[in-house]
Amino acid sequence: MNNALKIFLFIFFCIISQISVADDKQTYKTIIKGIFTSPDVNGKPITLYYASEYFGISSLPLRGNKLKAKIKDQTFEFEFSEQAPYLYFLLEYVDGSDANYALKYPERLKVNYKTLLIKSGASIVINISDKSGISISGKDAELIDCQFKLDSISSNTFKAGIKKNKQPSTYEKLLTLANHYEDIYNRQRSYLQNNCTKIDSFSKEVIKLDCYFELEDRLMSASRSIFDNTADVQKKNKDKLKFYIDHFLFSTYPIESTEKAALFSRQYVDFLIKKQIRDMDILMEVTSLWVRPTFGQLYDKMSQAYTGTLREKILAGYFLNQFVLSEAPEYYLDLALKSFKIPEYRTIIQDIKKSRGTGEPAFNFSLTDTTGNNVTLQMLKGKLLVLDFWFSGCGGCAYLNEKMSPVYEYYKGNPNIQFVSISTDKKVETWKNSVKSGVYSHTGSLNLFTDGLSREHPIIKHYDIYAYPTLILIDKNGNIITSSPPHPRTPEAAQRFISLIDRNLN
Repeated sequence: MNNALKIFLFIFFCIISQISVADDKQTYKTIIKGIFTSPDVNGKPITLYYASEYFGISSLPLRGNKLKAKIKDQTFEFEFSEQAPYLYFLLEYVDGSDANYALKYPERLKVNYKTLLIKSGASIVINISDKSGISISGKDAELIDCQFKLDSISSNTFKAGIKKNKQPSTYEKLLTLANHYEDIYNRQRSYLQNNCTKIDSFSKEVIKLDCYFELEDRLMSASRSIFDNTADVQKKNKDKLKFYIDHFLFSTYPIESTEKAALFSRQYVDFLIKKQIRDMDILMEVTSLWVRPTFGQLYDKMSQAYTGTLREKILAGYFLNQFVLSEAPEYYLDLALKSFKIPEYRTIIQDIKKSRGTGEPAFNFSLTDTTGNNVTLQMLKGKLLVLDFWFSGCGGCAYLNEKMSPVYEYYKGNPNIQFVSISTDKKVETWKNSVKSGVYSHTGSLNLFTDGLSREHPIIKHYDIYAYPTLILIDKNGNIITSSPPHPRTPEAAQRFISLIDRNLN
């Protein structure tokens, strides 16, 4: 065989192999349509988020793809193409000023829904009726319908059980609650096995995990709440506290699953993150340390507890849901980047690092004040700015404003600093009433409004704000000092916050 023929055959086989690889990456077109019976919804916006990776409800809009539409003739429709065979999707319908990361139907329906598993390539129609509720039709509709039914089983039996389970002691209450949740899960599992016959085995496995770990999360929250309020904490009764940890913060009804399904489940990784946080939280109380664990302590614990893909996904989820709200240094971002092997999870860490924007020029905003005048970043240059993002009804925002009192008092009358309170309310009346109340912003703050655009305002998109309250510090030259300063929730944290400002004022 001559060299020319060898080269030709080599190139030919390379091309064939590339075609084979490309053919394996099939693209699926998915259609999600909704039909309302009420004409009141016409003209209102609806948003679809979808993603092949799920890291918790607060982070899906951050990591997922986003499509927007307006309801017309009581109908909306989304169409998108993805290579991933399975996705989680979330519909956000905003009625008035209320916005939840859920599918919210007209007020009289009183239904909020959560993230749903869907098979790529599905074509479903969600019929939303004021009288009869929700019905699903179309290709692969049974997968969606089954999840609605399972949620209904959980909601109905949960409400019925709560009325009966008034127990006199902490131990009995937790034990009864655990038995009640086990009963709910057994009903869900039975329905999934006997009624959802057209669903493929992988979807069933993922849904089963979602149901199970959602109930485990409820049980863990209940045990933590009871733990906080029991007299045993005050008495530092270590034996009883250890008993609560051993019996109620670990899976009591283990189920078998493949690693692929466990990694994909929207509840599994979320549960493991919360479990690690609460286990260490209680453990530090048991050992009489009586302080909350730091971001670094929990990072080290999770990093050592898990390996491989599960380790990277748990840590990526932990960063997404906790890092922005913590006082952790960038050292942990660098540490994760050194150890992460999977490109998707490395990208998450890189995006978080980029979003902090330390030293970068701040967004040149133009916002409306309470008198109707526009205020820009350029107009405020020469002063250190403390931006505080909030919305009416945000409990954490009200709490932060209260805890900021010593900071406001410390800088009272200082011409070199300006506190800027930025509301993401949808209605100007709501914003102005909240400003007057003083619940969410200090009387000495410059109050600005995002003109009813809420999360769609350019400043919110620029800083990628998805958790409230959010504080951002900007120096006198208009550059970002930090987008994750210590929140002054304690006197010690308030002092660290003041020290950070002082260093940049001088």
